[in-house]
Amino acid sequence: MQRVGRLVRIDLPMTRFLFLSLLALSFTPLSASVIHPFFRGRSLPYESAQEHYSEAVDAHEEKRWDDLILQSLILKKNFKETEFAREALYFLGVGYFERGDMDMANRHFTSYLKSQATPRYFEQAIRYKFEIAKQFHTGARGHLFGWEAAPQWVPTHDEALKLYDEVVAALPQHDLAAEALYLKGELLLYDDEFKSSLETYQQLIRRFPKHPLAAESFLAIAEVHLKRAAKEYPDLDYLDLAEINLRKFAVAFPGDSRLEQAKEKLIAMKEEFAKALFEIGSYYQRTKKKNAAIIYYTKVLASYPETPTAEKVRKVLPKLGVDPDRFEVRGEELAHQIEEPTSSESVFSVQ
Repeated sequence: MQRVGRLVRIDLPMTRFLFLSLLALSFTPLSASVIHPFFRGRSLPYESAQEHYSEAVDAHEEKRWDDLILQSLILKKNFKETEFAREALYFLGVGYFERGDMDMANRHFTSYLKSQATPRYFEQAIRYKFEIAKQFHTGARGHLFGWEAAPQWVPTHDEALKLYDEVVAALPQHDLAAEALYLKGELLLYDDEFKSSLETYQQLIRRFPKHPLAAESFLAIAEVHLKRAAKEYPDLDYLDLAEINLRKFAVAFPGDSRLEQAKEKLIAMKEEFAKALFEIGSYYQRTKKKNAAIIYYTKVLASYPETPTAEKVRKVLPKLGVDPDRFEVRGEELAHQIEEPTSSESVFSVQ
């Protein structure tokens, strides 16, 4: 099991997963494909639809979740054409949610929302779906083969992303949409889906420019750029985008305390670029190519003077006969004074 912040991922080898899945199938009767054993055989009506619905409402108010599910199942199975049966789908979603079965809860809320043009509990159902998405986000799993009686082993990562999109589509200007976009961006970043994560955070900023989560999104974008710089080969375009993001953050939320955190992330990102230059300089220094080493070391001072690596360069340069305190020459000017390494000397061509 891996834990990153609030996110949890449980990795199960595929062969073991398939073996356990088939084992569970061999011991699960086909009649269990829909209803949990606790409710199987108990869904026959013994009152009118109105009376069963009243019992469901009472169970809901009194938080008797098993009774709520039972009464709702009776309505769903035996009074299919009534308004009570359609409302029962919502109650089923609530009951399963409260019992901790996010998979079944989501299915019933989906059925409820599709059952009528203007559902009575529309916003409540969407709120529940948002909470289900958060549960999927943090590790809740779905039923094997989609059967209620089967173990909850199926990863629901993709379902969480779909639910966040569903919330945004259903309540596009609601605070819930801002929260859904933010959490979707977080989940995508966790999976190193950098481009999609950036697009999601930017969508939140455009749609909710003054929302508190817009400021959080600027900070999250800084984190995306930093993580991408660490994971991928440093690209100066990414650094430019990170600097643009910081400027936009300062304009949109001047004086925000999180600006300092964004600046720290930008410096940390610059450190990744500085380290790449320093490693090349170190290679040339080890191979006795002093002039080439000086070029790369001084580029660190010229471009990333505020980084920890720049401090290392200031200690190394005197050993090469360069005074870092008097260093004022930019990399482009220095290139005219010191012979550049040839392409055959490039560190990237070394095996």
